[in-house]
Amino acid sequence: MTIRKILILFLFIMCRTWLPAVAQKQGQDLIDSMLSHLPMATEDTNKVNLLTRLSAGYYSIDPAKGLGYGKQAIELAQKLEWRKGIAWANLELGVNCWARSDYAQSLDYYFKALKISEELNDKKLTTTAIGNIGIIYFTESNYPKALEFDSLAVKMFEEMGDKKAVARNLGNIAEVYQMQNNYVKALEYYFRALAMNEETGRKSGIALNLIGIGDVYKAQSNYSRALESYFSVLNLKGELKTKIPVMACYASIGSAYLLIATDSNKSLLNMRFAGNKTAALGQAEKYIDSSIVLCKELGELSTLITNYSNLSQIQELLGDHKAALVAYKNYSQIKDSVFNQEKNKKLTQVIMQYDYDKKETIAKAEQYKRNDAARRTRNLQYFAISLFLLIAVFLLIYSRQKQKANKVLETTLTNLKSTQSQLIQSEKMASLGELTAGIAHEIQNPLNFVNNFSEVNSELIKELKGEVIKGNLEEVSTIANDIESNSEKINHHGKRAGDIVKGMLQHSRSSSGVKEPTDINALADEYFRLAYHGLRAKDKSFNATMKTDFDESIGAVNIIPQ
Repeated sequence: MTIRKILILFLFIMCRTWLPAVAQKQGQDLIDSMLSHLPMATEDTNKVNLLTRLSAGYYSIDPAKGLGYGKQAIELAQKLEWRKGIAWANLELGVNCWARSDYAQSLDYYFKALKISEELNDKKLTTTAIGNIGIIYFTESNYPKALEFDSLAVKMFEEMGDKKAVARNLGNIAEVYQMQNNYVKALEYYFRALAMNEETGRKSGIALNLIGIGDVYKAQSNYSRALESYFSVLNLKGELKTKIPVMACYASIGSAYLLIATDSNKSLLNMRFAGNKTAALGQAEKYIDSSIVLCKELGELSTLITNYSNLSQIQELLGDHKAALVAYKNYSQIKDSVFNQEKNKKLTQVIMQYDYDKKETIAKAEQYKRNDAARRTRNLQYFAISLFLLIAVFLLIYSRQKQKANKVLETTLTNLKSTQSQLIQSEKMASLGELTAGIAHEIQNPLNFVNNFSEVNSELIKELKGEVIKGNLEEVSTIANDIESNSEKINHHGKRAGDIVKGMLQHSRSSSGVKEPTDINALADEYFRLAYHGLRAKDKSFNATMKTDFDESIGAVNIIPQ
C-alpha cells in the first residue's frame, strides 16, 4: 500500500530548508503574495527561486499550474546558466508530476536533479533527490531499489545532522520491510522513527509512524493493537496542519474493520462483533467513506483506489450488489488512469535510460584514465582481422535469429488480432473479449524478453568489438558465449509466444452452429485453463492449484462446442 510513501513525500517537501516560506505557509494567501511580486521580478536568480516556490506551492492545489511555473523556472535558470536553480526546479517538477500520478516523468525529473547535484557536490540537494527517487521506486513496488535509496538517504542525513529527515527515511525503510512481510524489522524501524519524531516534536511524523505501526499489527491480525495505534492518530487530529494523515488513518481503520468482519480466527476483538458481522462492516464502510471524501478533496488517487476496492468488497458482503458494482467500476477506472501499461512502459524506459547514462559516464571516466599510447604488433593485427571475421559470422547468425524471432512475433500478433476479431463477431459470451485482452497481455511477457535480449546482444557485440581491438581473447570468448545464450533465449520466448497464440486459436475456432459429438471433458479442461491464464494475465499476484476429476464414462456429448 503506497499511502505511507505519499504522506512522507508530502511532509518531506514541506520541511525542506531551501523553501522555508512554502513549508510554513501553504495557503492561497502566500501564493497570491508571490504572484503579486512576479511581474516586478527581474530576470535573475531571485526570480528563479520565486518561480520554483510557486511550483512547490501549487503541487497540492493545482499540479498543472505547478508544472507551468517549474518549467518557467528551468528556462530562466538555463538562460542564467545557474545549475543549482535548474536542479531545484527539476525536483519541483518531479513533485508536481508525482502529484498527477505520472511516476515515469517524475522519476525522469528526479534523475536530472540528482545528476546535477552530484556534479555540484551539493549534499542537501543530492540527498533530497535520492529520498524522492526512493519514494517512486516504493510506489512502483521495486522494493530492493527503494531500500537502497532510502538507506543511502538515512546515511547522508545522519552525516548532515538532520534528525527530522532521518526520521522520515527510517519510516520509509520500515515501509519497505512491511511490504516484504518482514514485520519484525518493520516495527523496529517504525519505533526508531517514532522516537526520533517525538524527540523533535514533529506531529505529522508521529502520526505517520503510528499509522505504519498499526498497519503492521493489522497484517499480523492483531486488530486490537492496530486500532489502538490508529485512534492515537485521530487524537492528534487537531494538532496536524494537513488532512493527509487523517485521510490515510480513516482508510486503515476501515480496512481493519473489514478484516475483523471476514477473519475466521475469533480474536478477542472480533468477538465483540460475534453474531453481528454487519456491525463490523458498517464501521468499515463509515471510515472508508470518510477517507474517500478527503481523497477527492486532496486529489490523492492511490489511496482512493484502495478505498474503492475495499468499499466494493464491503457492499458485496452487505448484499448491496448494485453499490458494490459502482464502487468496483470507480476502482477500475481510477486504477487504469494511474497504472496503465503505457505509463509502466515509460517508467521502465526512464530507469533504463538513467542506468545507461550512468554506465556511459563511468565508461568515459575510465577511458580518460587509460593509456591510449600502446601500440599493437603485426601479429596482433593479423589476429584482430581473424576476430573481425568471427564477429561477422556472429553478426550474421544473430541477424538471422532476430529476423526469425521478429517473424514469429509478427505472425503471433497477426493471428491474435484475427482471433480477437473472430471472437467479437461470434456468438460467444461478452466476457470472452476480456479474456482475449488478458491473454494478449500475457503474450507481452515473451515479447519483452525477446526485445530485452536483443538489446543486450547489441551491447555485447559493441563490447566484443572493443575486446577484439584490445586482443583480449578470453573476454571475446565469454562475450560470444553470452550472445549465443541470449539468442537461444530469444528463440525460446518466441516459441513461447507462438504456443500461447496456438492455444488461443484452438479455443476461438469458428462455429458452424451445428451440434456435433464432442469430448466434454476435454472442452471443460480447455476453458478451465484459458480462464486461469486470462486471470493471471490481469493479476500477477493470483496463484492457484488446478485440479480436475472428470468422469471418463461420459463419452462424447452432442453439443455446439464453440
